[in-house]
Amino acid sequence: MKVIVLNGGKFSSIEGAVIRFKNLVVNSGVEVVWVDPVTSRDLYKTEDLDLAVPENVTLVPGKKCSKNPLLELLAREKHFLKAVTENPADVCVIYNSWGTHLARKYLKKKGTPIVFDYIDLMHAFRKNLVESFAAKKSTLSAFNDSRMVITTAH
Repeated sequence: MKVIVLNGGKFSSIEGAVIRFKNLVVNSGVEVVWVDPVTSRDLYKTEDLDLAVPENVTLVPGKKCSKNPLLELLAREKHFLKAVTENPADVCVIYNSWGTHLARKYLKKKGTPIVFDYIDLMHAFRKNLVESFAAKKSTLSAFNDSRMVITTAH
């Protein structure tokens, strides 16, 4: 089985979804394509155990982009769409819907199941009302595009 992961955070990061995904990554029966995000952030915290990429993981590097939220969103949309078109998979796991709209629509059209691991109220982390509104709409859209939604947060 081949799984592509979008918006799980930087693979070597101790922040975000990479911690939740370790059990699948270390399973030798699963091939994983981990797509690092496009981000304006300079630094991620890292942990020594994650510096080596397991043999069953193909890492698609992320890129650096503008701090302008609209330009970051557009860069993510382009990056994730390119990743899913170049790396066909049996299933896609998304941890944060921000910037995955085009990729989700492409996958849905191809019949690839999408699993949305709803980790947080992502819109609550956005600094202004426009960003917060767009992030909330993105989350609702991801709910509709997904075959399965998983959450552990209240």
